[in-house]
Amino acid sequence: THGDRLRAVVSTSYRRLDNHELIEPLLPVLADLGFDFNYVKMGPHGQAAANYNSFALTEQRMYIKLTTPRVQTEVRRGDVVQFGLCISNSDVGAGSVRVEPFLLMLSCDNGMVMETALRQAHLGRNVAGDDIEELLSDETKALDDKAFFAKVRDVVVGSARPEIFERAVNKLREADGVAIKNLDLPIVVERTLKEIGVSANEGVRKSILENLADGAHGRGLTKYGLANAFTWAAGNADGLDYDGATELERAGGRIIEIGGKG
Repeated sequence: THGDRLRAVVSTSYRRLDNHELIEPLLPVLADLGFDFNYVKMGPHGQAAANYNSFALTEQRMYIKLTTPRVQTEVRRGDVVQFGLCISNSDVGAGSVRVEPFLLMLSCDNGMVMETALRQAHLGRNVAGDDIEELLSDETKALDDKAFFAKVRDVVVGSARPEIFERAVNKLREADGVAIKNLDLPIVVERTLKEIGVSANEGVRKSILENLADGAHGRGLTKYGLANAFTWAAGNADGLDYDGATELERAGGRIIEIGGKG
C-alpha cells in the first residue's frame, strides 16, 4: 500500500525485493566505479526525465540510470558514446531485477539500453521456489535476499568492465555500416516496430519518422541511424511516461541486434 492506495496484490509465496534493499548496497559500488551522481534528475510518474543520470519510481518499476565519464569512445569521428548502466526493479511483482548496459550518445543526449548484445543480467524472484517459500523463516529469507543482492552487485561490477563497453560500441560501428535500402521510411518504421515487438502510438511513430528522415543527427539512413531515431523519440515524443521512454531506449538496442544487411 501507499497511503490510501493499494499498489499490488501478491501471493503468499511472493518474494519481496524492496527497492531500498537493492539501492543501498549498490550506491557505494557505483560511486567506486566512477558513475556520475552529480546531475541526477528525478523522473516522476507520468513524465519522462532525461535519458541519462536519472532516477524514477513509476507505478510498476524503480529505475536508476547513470553514466561514467571514465569510459567513453567514438563510434565515428565526433560521435562520442559514454558508458552507463540502467538498473531497475519492481517491488510490486511487475517484473524482475534488471542490470542493463546503457550507452549515452553525447552529441544528442540519446540513451540506448543494450540487451542481448551484452548478455543482460535478468535476475528473477522466487529463487527459493513457490513450494517452500511459505515455510522459510524471516531470518532465512533475509540471508537468501542478502545472497541475491550480492549477485546483483557482482553483475553491476562485471557489466562495467571496459571490454563489455567496447563490445557494445563495435555493434554500433557495424550497424553504422548497414544502409537502409528501402527508402519508404514509414514502411521501415512499421516493419521495425513489428520485428522488435514494440507497440507505439501515433505520436511516437511520428517522432521516430521525423528524426529518421532528418538524418538521425547525422547518422543517416543506416541501422545505427534507425536505432537512434527510436532512442531520440524516447526523450522527445509527447505523451510518454518513464516506462514507455525506457522501452524505446531498449528498442534501440534491439534494432542494433536485428539480423540482415539493410
